[in-house]
Order: sequence, then C-alpha cells, then structure tokens
Amino acid sequence: MFTPLVALVALFCLSAPTVKKKTVVRQLAPGVELVQEIIPEGDKDGPLVVTTVRIDPKVKGVRVEAALGGDSVWANDATLGREIPSKTVARRKAVAGINASFFPFAGNPIGLHVENGELVTEPGLPRTAFVLMDDGSAQFPRFSFEGTVNGKTLHGLNRKPGKGKELLLFTPIFAEKTLKTEGRYEVVVEGVSLPLKFGTELTGKVVSVGVGGLTPLKPGTVVLSAGGDTTDWLSSWARPGEAVTISLKATPLDRTLDPAKILQAVTGSGRLLAGGKFALNLADEKIGASFSTARHPRTAVGATADGKLLFVTVDGRQAKLSRGASLTELAGIMLALGAVEAVNLDGGGSSACAVRGAVANSPSEGVERPVADSLLVFAEESPMMPLGELTIAAPERVLAVGETCTFPLPAGVDPTGVVWTVSGGIGFVDQEGSFRAQRAGKGAVIVWRGSQSVRVPVEVAKDPAKVAPKLDTPEFVPQAILTADGMTLTITIANSEGDRLGGEAIALAVTGGVATPSRTTTNPRGEAIVTLQWDTSTAPAARQIKVSSPNKRFLSVIVKPS
Repeated sequence: MFTPLVALVALFCLSAPTVKKKTVVRQLAPGVELVQEIIPEGDKDGPLVVTTVRIDPKVKGVRVEAALGGDSVWANDATLGREIPSKTVARRKAVAGINASFFPFAGNPIGLHVENGELVTEPGLPRTAFVLMDDGSAQFPRFSFEGTVNGKTLHGLNRKPGKGKELLLFTPIFAEKTLKTEGRYEVVVEGVSLPLKFGTELTGKVVSVGVGGLTPLKPGTVVLSAGGDTTDWLSSWARPGEAVTISLKATPLDRTLDPAKILQAVTGSGRLLAGGKFALNLADEKIGASFSTARHPRTAVGATADGKLLFVTVDGRQAKLSRGASLTELAGIMLALGAVEAVNLDGGGSSACAVRGAVANSPSEGVERPVADSLLVFAEESPMMPLGELTIAAPERVLAVGETCTFPLPAGVDPTGVVWTVSGGIGFVDQEGSFRAQRAGKGAVIVWRGSQSVRVPVEVAKDPAKVAPKLDTPEFVPQAILTADGMTLTITIANSEGDRLGGEAIALAVTGGVATPSRTTTNPRGEAIVTLQWDTSTAPAARQIKVSSPNKRFLSVIVKPS
C-alpha cells in the first residue's frame, strides 16, 4: 500500500457543482486503461456516465477470464452463490472487472458459461454470448444446445431444477452437494472425463443412487438428477455398475466455430453491433420491446477492429448523475468507443465496474448487487517509482447528500497513473478526484496507483448538522498525556477517523493524589484538562490516574507520572 498520508492538501466542498463534458483516460496496467466519459446535466445527451475498461490482449501478460461468484455456481448462504464484482476482482487478484450474465437471483448464470475451458452451464434461449476462443479471438455467437444421457434428452447443467421433468447434470463446480429437492432421483457416475467440454462423448459407470438431493459432488464424479417422468426412466435402469454415456453438443446459429475450442464464455441479451453496424434483433433473441427501449443502467462487452476488448458500464436511474441508456443508445455508445462487435450483458442494479477491490462507476442501488458471474482482466504490473509520502486529506466534517468535494493530488504526482474509486455505496468519484455524495453512510474514496492504494474516509448524511461524531466501538482507548511535572493531564477523545468528540463524560480516579475536577466532559474540541495534586506521603512509583467513561463509552486507561 501507499505510505500513510502526510502532506496537507486543500479540500474543496460545494453544494452546487459545475461539471463540464469530459473524457479522462487512466492507465490501470500495461495494456489496460480506464476511460471515463461524463456528460453533465443540461447537455442534450446528459446526464450520462460511461465507464470503459479498454483492454489490449496482445500486450504480454494481459488475459480475460469469466469468473463465477465465489468460484462455484451455488452456495448455502443469502447470496445463493453470487458475489459482488469488486470482491471477485479482489479475490482473484484481477486488475478490473464487470458484471456479466443474467441470473435468476441465484448463483447459476442464465445461458452459456465457460471458465478456463470448463463448460459450466448450457446455452438456453438463443441469445448472444461473448466467447473467447483458444486462439485468443473474440466471438459473439448464438447457440442451440443438445444433450443426451444414454440417448435420453439432457435438459441442462449445474442449475436449480425447474418444474416438471428436467434431467440435469451436476459437476463438482456446482457446489459440494446437489440441492435438496423433494422427489428427485439422483445417480452418481464416476469415471467421466472432467472438466466438461462440448463435442466429446463422456462415459462412466453408476456407483450409487439416491432420492431427494443433497448428493455429494466429489472430485472425479458427476450426478444425474431427474424429476417428473424422467425419474421413472432413470430409476428403471440406473444401478451400480451400469454404463453411462453423456453427449453435450452446442450448434452455432449464425457463424462457424468449434464450441470445443471455447476458452471463456458469458451470455448476454441483445446483440448490439455486428461488423460495425447496428444488429439488434429482438425477435431472434426473444427480448421484450420495453427492455430495449427504456433507459436503464447497462453493461456491455465489445471488440474493436484491431482486436481490443471493451468492458463498458453506463450508469442509470440517477437523475442528477446519469440517466441510463436504451439498447439502441447503448449500441451507439459502443460504436463511438470503437467497437465493431458488441453484446448487451446484465444491467440495472447489476451494472458495476470494479477496479482492484473497489467501484469505479456508480451502481444504481448505491451498492453493488451480488451477481452470478463476472468478466475479469488480468495484467502484469509495471514497475513503479516509489511515491514517497502521499497525502490526500479527508473532509473535516460530515458531507450532505448532494454535496461535492474535490480531492486534489499533491504536486508532482502524475494523474494519468492514478485511479479513483469508492467503497461503502456513499457516492461517486470521477477520475479527476471529484466526489459526489449521494447516499447517507460511511465509506471511503480509494485512490489507486497500480496495486497500491490510499483510503480516504468519508461520511455522508442527509443533514450533517444534526449528526454528531460517534465512537466506532466501546473498546476505543482515549489519549491521555501528562505534563513532565505531573501536574496537568490533557485527555483527548476522538474516533478512528479522527473526529474529535465533544461532550464525552470522563471520570478520574487518582491513587496518591487528587484530580480537579474528578469528573468532567470534553469541550467542543474533544479535550478535557485536569489539574493534579499529589500526596507527598505516597511513593512516586505508586501514583497513577485512571481515566474511564461513566457511560462505558470507551475503555479505561491508566497514566503514571514519569
């Protein structure tokens, strides 16, 4: 991390910001740039915030991967296997990432997901996917899916069973066990070659059977799970030792490619561009008209003619900051960014662009939504000169919703290598260090240079005049300093963010002397000063002052004269 802050930098806070249309480019790593375009309120095209991660896969060390939330499809927690993109980015040590596939508010992506060559979920509706082939090329195909088990139709992979007669296949990437599902008949098969890939015939043998789910997914095994009349079919023959043959086939609907050579894949909804031209076809992808024409937050991925990749978020549902975009407008944005091929990904409250471990855009719900999968970019870190001691001052007070603050960089720091992000869902910071407070709460502006960071705490309230600073924890220990002659004690109460706390009650218990006063409160500067008189009959080594909180607001501290 950066050396802790020391240089004093002026901080300017305003209630009515003046914003001009601007485009800012920042380098995240060799071959990876962050491009931010802001069109202000009042402009015919605004307000709009477009955040783009521009990637050159030809640069050594740069690679793009699809990533499941938590590295598995499902989890037995409130997210059901989902994860916020910034956590995925940080956990996987990526440079940046965006949310990707649509999902049913559970961990299984809707549509094709391939991760490092492993087939995880199957194509469903004929919607456009973003795929990276093993030769590094980017493609935007639609697929149909055909799966069979001993000639019987296989309906899907690694997802929550639907209603009726679905026959599903689960692999260890799903979770530790299949889901508890009453009445489903499940068969464990071993000897199948994993990871799953399209175009290969898999063979194995039944080792056990069970009913009701919760079947362990051990390495080297898969589980067939049947419901409805598929239960009768599977239970009629599946016994330990019986042979199983599984076939998985994807057929491209609009181009020629070998699905067995897909290295990464996520699925969107709405082809935006093809060959540099608008390509949206709602009927082909079974998309409702209102989803296309209404302005929403959007996420998209695209490719340029020279092979660069674009991860794009368009913020929305924030009247003063960004209005969002229709799919046609999104296609225009992608075209203006240089894309010739592009697809719309999941949007709305899911739209998020994460850099390192924090957010670079402004999610419409304030905080990131946990999602089923993300697209990540990795790169080699470039050597950087030590920054020395860098300081970015925190606001001296609580900010009001709607205020903006500018955090200037100290003189001599190159801004093109500095990236601004936010944590805590309290607002939005642009790439010139201008922060807009949008929601009440505590968070931080996080400044990055490569993988180094500085965290600047920020608190936002609806009415900061009514908000008094509070201690973070009763375990806080106050500062108490005794003068060299042992006659005056100065006590300072402040929280971990440096807020001085006035009106804090203090009790003093003196051994070998008397404190005047013995009970006091801190002044508006968070200080209390006490005079001491020592009993000469008490040995100096036995003298001490115990400072405590009668309201149990902080831990006691004992001070002894030197």
